[in-house]
Amino acid sequence: MDFGKILSSWENRKTGMAESDKMSEYLDDYLPDDTVARMKGDTGSGRSTREERAVLLKMKPQAQIDLHGLIVKKALKKLENFIRDCRKKGLKKILIIHGKGNHTKGEPVLGREVRLFLQKCAYTGEFQAASREMGGKGALWVILR
Repeated sequence: MDFGKILSSWENRKTGMAESDKMSEYLDDYLPDDTVARMKGDTGSGRSTREERAVLLKMKPQAQIDLHGLIVKKALKKLENFIRDCRKKGLKKILIIHGKGNHTKGEPVLGREVRLFLQKCAYTGEFQAASREMGGKGALWVILR
């Protein structure tokens, strides 16, 4: 994180706003969503973590991305942008279609690389192979944090 940019952005904000409004905007721009919610006193849905997980597991994906035919580097960049966009929109569950690699010469690579990416990604939580009607082994559903 470049604190020079943050400070510059903070100082260049429109004047005339109440200090609390300025701080609220700052928090929204630079802190993770869950931290902002806690600081603003938003306790969420009132459900326990177990209940929330059960709801998310039953939920159908709210958005999907198809990475068929892309090379790994382009696919992961596209996936990263997709996940960021979905989080900004407040989505909780997504579907990633990576394909089964049936037409790949040699070993299928994209599915493995997508899984590795999801394991390291700070924005993703639990993920698993999709149901057969959603792509089976060629797709993953992901719960976003």
